[in-house]
Amino acid sequence: MNKQTEHSATKLLLSSIIESPENIVIFALDRDYCYTAFNRNHKQTMKTIWGVDIEIGMNMLTVIKNPGDRKKARRNFDRALAGEQFTLIEAYGEPPNRFYYENIYSPVYDDSGRITGLSLFLTDITKRKKNDEELATLRKQLEDLVRQRTGELEAAKNELEKDVAKRAAAEQQLTQTLEELKRHKSRLQTIIDAEPECVKVLDLDGNLVNINPAGLEMIEADSLDQVWGLPILNLIAPEHRALVQSMHDRVLAGHREILVFKLIGLRGTQRWMETHSVPLYGANKKITGLLSITRDITTQKQARDALYRRDAILDAISTTANLLLKTPSWTEVAQDVLDRFGRATGVSRVYIFKNHVDSDGISLTSQQFEWVAEGITPQINEPALQNIPWIASGMDRWLKTMQKNKPICGLVKHFPDSERAILEPQDIQSVLALPIFVDQDLWGFIGFDDCIAEREWSEQEISALQTAASALGFSIKRKQVEKSLTASEEKFRTLFENSRDAIYLSSADGTLIDFNHSMEDMLGFSPTELRSISIENLYADKNDRRLFQQIIESRGYVKDYELTLRKKDGTLIDCLITSSVYRNTAGHIIGYQGIIRDVTDQKRMTKAWITLRHLAKRLNEVWEISEIGPIVAEEAQNLFHYDAFSLDLVDEDLGILAGIYNEDTLEDGLAPVPVPSNSRPLAGMKDNIILQGKPRVINRKRIPKKPTTVMFGSNRLSRSLLYAPIFLKEKVIGVLSVQSYTVNKYTTEDIALLETFSDHASAALVRARQQETLKEALENARQGERIKTLFLANMSHEIRTPLNSILGFTEIIEGLARDKLGTDEQQFFDIVRISGKRLLHTVHEILDMSQIEAGTYRLRIETVDLCQLMDDLVQEISIEARNKGLKLEFKADTKTATIRADRHGISIAVGNILENAIKYTETGNIVLSVKSKSDHYILTVRDTGIGMSPDYVKRLFDTFTQESEGFTKDFQGIGLGMAIAKHHLEMNHVSVQVESTKGIGTTFTLLFRDII
Repeated sequence: MNKQTEHSATKLLLSSIIESPENIVIFALDRDYCYTAFNRNHKQTMKTIWGVDIEIGMNMLTVIKNPGDRKKARRNFDRALAGEQFTLIEAYGEPPNRFYYENIYSPVYDDSGRITGLSLFLTDITKRKKNDEELATLRKQLEDLVRQRTGELEAAKNELEKDVAKRAAAEQQLTQTLEELKRHKSRLQTIIDAEPECVKVLDLDGNLVNINPAGLEMIEADSLDQVWGLPILNLIAPEHRALVQSMHDRVLAGHREILVFKLIGLRGTQRWMETHSVPLYGANKKITGLLSITRDITTQKQARDALYRRDAILDAISTTANLLLKTPSWTEVAQDVLDRFGRATGVSRVYIFKNHVDSDGISLTSQQFEWVAEGITPQINEPALQNIPWIASGMDRWLKTMQKNKPICGLVKHFPDSERAILEPQDIQSVLALPIFVDQDLWGFIGFDDCIAEREWSEQEISALQTAASALGFSIKRKQVEKSLTASEEKFRTLFENSRDAIYLSSADGTLIDFNHSMEDMLGFSPTELRSISIENLYADKNDRRLFQQIIESRGYVKDYELTLRKKDGTLIDCLITSSVYRNTAGHIIGYQGIIRDVTDQKRMTKAWITLRHLAKRLNEVWEISEIGPIVAEEAQNLFHYDAFSLDLVDEDLGILAGIYNEDTLEDGLAPVPVPSNSRPLAGMKDNIILQGKPRVINRKRIPKKPTTVMFGSNRLSRSLLYAPIFLKEKVIGVLSVQSYTVNKYTTEDIALLETFSDHASAALVRARQQETLKEALENARQGERIKTLFLANMSHEIRTPLNSILGFTEIIEGLARDKLGTDEQQFFDIVRISGKRLLHTVHEILDMSQIEAGTYRLRIETVDLCQLMDDLVQEISIEARNKGLKLEFKADTKTATIRADRHGISIAVGNILENAIKYTETGNIVLSVKSKSDHYILTVRDTGIGMSPDYVKRLFDTFTQESEGFTKDFQGIGLGMAIAKHHLEMNHVSVQVESTKGIGTTFTLLFRDII
């Protein structure tokens, strides 16, 4: 395997290792504290703690913003760079982003043993740290409480002893004291019973005499009677009974003790416990027993043990990764790898199975390697573990799970019967199986059996071992790659000669050593000629050659590098070159090897496609005929590089050809510029194109002595001309032309491209003409709308002015004649006042609707307190409700509800909804409410009115609509109120929903999102 292949494999393997663990932070620094590698977890951690997106090469000390953390980090980095490997628990970040980590610092060595940097494995223990601190605080509080209550009881006991001599005189006081003691005892017992951790009392012989409910649950007892008098050692794991007895002896000697041990409940459940024990004293200050506070630390113990095992697994992964890299074949070290993983995990058996397919296409798996712990029966020679059919054996669940790159993990007793039939004869109690993938294929799996205990695997352990499985997969892939390389070398020469691209091998000075036939055909040289010339002479620009050498010598390779080469006949071709250097044993460049592809036609087609796409996009945004010509001319210049351009349209009525846009190169070396367009009768070359309806290319080899046609403004005759008619359906409506003062500039191959330009121009012309028609129609419509609006405004003014006068004078006359009016006469005034207000309201609605439809209503967006606005609106409209005997309420769950809106529009919209509610409600109440949510406010109007049918609710907000039943029969109005309300709400971006039931009532719900 060459160095480059080995380097790539190493890079892939290390990348897999560093990215695989899901809960582990990994990074590496050089001696200047700059990043050389890190995984996604570390990148996310630095973003969370310091708010920085880290990059390779960035100095980590500049990222750590806390001076203390930065100083501490530098001190630890220097220790590792000095060759020390150590583990620390450290905290980083500012509150509340303060995190605790268990850090493994290690120096990084190169092949010569020199320290080139350092690496860190970090495990986030923030949650565990905080849990331990909280548990310590709770334990101290409980100890203080017990100490306080014990002191109280001791003080009460001493007080009783002092009062014995005075019993006759203080018997009543003694009774009260005893009652107080009972209350203290009751309170203490209540506290103990409520304590979430186990509180128990043992006598001098270690028998259980009292225990709280939490303790009963912990030892799996139903009541105190069930365990009263039970020796506590009966509940202790045999291997820890001596330790517990020794602790009891020290406590009964007057000491305080802390001990961690394993407890076995009455139903056999095993838990790890941490107990704090203190002596209990009697009346004569003699120890009568002991008090213990015990907490379940099983989860913490398992997590801590899992971390230790994970660290051991990571060490094994690091060692085996180097081993796999240095060994040509992974099978040579497979047994050593399994041995390391077996000892690191502490399991009974580690093995590797490989998948394969039989002649009938059935998927099988067979055991390849195995390691077993001392005292465990090997299974490597069992015939039953060879050629196992995944589906027929009942192990299809394993296959489907691992094909999804997920592990098989659990206790065997919980597995399906078909799987237990294979696993239980091997004495397996728990198993972990991890898939091994080679590329995207499930190659096999690595398994870990525990035949001694029912082991529960932690996520950290599984994550670390998944990295090991990935490392094995990459090592297997490397072996396959090496095997395929040998076969590839045999095929190389065939591919070399048959390749359609040019392939070459040259010396460092640019002399061609070897090349294929495609290179000869591409450049037009014979083999002898190619070997006699320098590659530098093939470059169209010698500077390109020097730049190319600088790049490839610095990188070692180039890919798809663009350059222009010159063929033997002088023709220039665009090429893409992919090349690399090859060196001698001293590392010096001795030559180049590469592939050259002629992309001249490809680039031309790509450029044409991009230009046409850009042309279509620009023309789609054009609506004026005058804008079409400049755009088509600009895009055509990119492809045709013309000297003159014209776009002409036919006017059949006048019989002329009208130039709408012309360009010409007025002086040599200058880009085309617009020249005045002209119109002329149909006669000449362009007219023939129009009459025939066919494109044409013309190349004049000679210039007439007296040219009959002067092109544009340059007084020069075009030598190469390209024409394409512009069609509308099957009718020619114009002609497009590009011309050059260089002969043979255009050929018949360019015709199809110019026709495509013609098609785009035709579509744009049609669209522009349609736009002119639409503009004219729109202006007519706007004029009609302005006339309607003016009419409505004038009519509203003419009606409102006398109507206001009528209502005003009616009120004056009514006031003057009120004392002389009878009931009948007073009704006349009421009718006039009500009818006048109704008519005035109708005029207001018509005027509002005309402003909205004409687009003349102007929003005045401001900061509005929705609660205050609704309160004012209710106060204003409450008189109408009271006159009908209705109860109008306003409720809000917040004092202020600030929004950005048009105050007038919101007031009109909600006011119209409230007026409708009052109008269509005969009895009951109307409730207006405002509720505050996290990012919006909800306004609700709920009434107990006549309700609406589902069909009418759908067209409630249409103009001039009312429901036939009820609305038009018993109630007045022209059906504009809800339409006006909906328009104002939409202009303020307020959504509205309506729910209504006939005979029950209606609810309007408004959603305000533009809150402050």
